[in-house]
Amino acid sequence: MYHLWNDVEFRHREGLVTEADLFFPDERIAMFCDGGHQARAKQKAKDAVITDKPAALGIRAVRIPSDEIREDLPNALCRVKEVIAQK
Repeated sequence: MYHLWNDVEFRHREGLVTEADLFFPDERIAMFCDGGHQARAKQKAKDAVITDKPAALGIRAVRIPSDEIREDLPNALCRVKEVIAQK
């Protein structure tokens, strides 16, 4: 199974601030499962920075709230598939 931490290009990038929950290397998509605390203003600002870091490397970020994953997994999967289809 692919692990983002093993991606030398990403791992050795100066200023790395996080690790994605899932990474699709062929599509260059990082998926983040956001917990309830990520609705707070301070966390949203931090997450915006986290989203921008992979984008600078050509990696698109998908943020899925954990509530959506628990309560509507089919919709969460559709959102990821939509981003993959946007190549």
